[in-house]
Amino acid sequence: MKSVVCVILCLVFVFELNAQNNNPNKLDYNKLIGIALNQDIPALLQELNTTTGLSDKDKSIKTIYENRFKYGYDRTDYFLKKDTTLNPLNRIYQQYWRKSMLDHSTNFDKAFEGRLLGFFQTENGISKFTSRKINKKSIAGVYDDYIQAKGYHSTGYGKTGSLYDFLVWKTELDTTYQVNLITDTVRVNVHFMSGFISLGWEEYATFGRSYPGGWTTSTALFCVKDAYDVKSEAFGVSYLSHEGQHFSDNRHFPHLMQRDLEYRAKLTELSYADNSIYSLIEAFINNARYDKDNAHPFADYCVLRDLSKLIFHTDLEKDLLKWKQIPKTDLNNAARQLFLLNTDQLNGMGKGVKSLIN
Repeated sequence: MKSVVCVILCLVFVFELNAQNNNPNKLDYNKLIGIALNQDIPALLQELNTTTGLSDKDKSIKTIYENRFKYGYDRTDYFLKKDTTLNPLNRIYQQYWRKSMLDHSTNFDKAFEGRLLGFFQTENGISKFTSRKINKKSIAGVYDDYIQAKGYHSTGYGKTGSLYDFLVWKTELDTTYQVNLITDTVRVNVHFMSGFISLGWEEYATFGRSYPGGWTTSTALFCVKDAYDVKSEAFGVSYLSHEGQHFSDNRHFPHLMQRDLEYRAKLTELSYADNSIYSLIEAFINNARYDKDNAHPFADYCVLRDLSKLIFHTDLEKDLLKWKQIPKTDLNNAARQLFLLNTDQLNGMGKGVKSLIN
């Protein structure tokens, strides 16, 4: 199956960041989010079990995670407020996510695909929604036909990182922005989306504390309306600059892999960030992982690694207090320097370049 993630799922994450916990008897919510986004639920459950003397708030967090992941099925109210017309399809994804994050020894993609095909064949027999022959080759088109028949929009059939994802919404409102980037200026159409049925496995794994805030296609940007104050730095930098960089790179380097796209977009964020710069670095520290199949954690790792070498002359600095001792403008300039170096190297490799970072 041809993956569509590099085309339409170049994501920017929105974090509900909490102050770091220095008390060993309190949960570090940022750390938990990082573990969840790395899809390592067994490690997350172990973290919850090894922290003692929990507050009532921490106990409630532990309880909801255990209700979702500890037992044989999800005991939470995940589907309570969902659109019942899409619940059956949503449930197929939810069960696939849960299995995949709990058991890393097995790849559940093939079983998921088979279940999805069976679902569409049954649904088409009950109420015809597509004229396509339903099989492995046509599954992306069949998926689109089904979502549209239900009156919704989606990102299409594809993966976020290593997992097939389910992002579905009801309405869109379009506007246009001009985005100034490090080496380019782009004029982009932004589709503000609302009425979400699902924001995907990241929202599911973090109970809504982290989720895709937007993504880029070859023709437009998409933004989760409720994720941003459009006057904030989060929107101007972590959304517009990040996704605008994707939009520019899709034109200049159309074959570039998602992990490289994310590396460049995160450097762009850091080069423009002011009030949010240390929070961004904190998020990168918590999420960094050397895993080429999971674009965001891998890009976080590479950004931290390369900045650490440039600023601290070390392989990978994860002490946030040390980063906070570096002036914001120095971090901006270092990120810009790495971005320009990466751009020169990509230009030297030609428009057909697929990947550079490793």
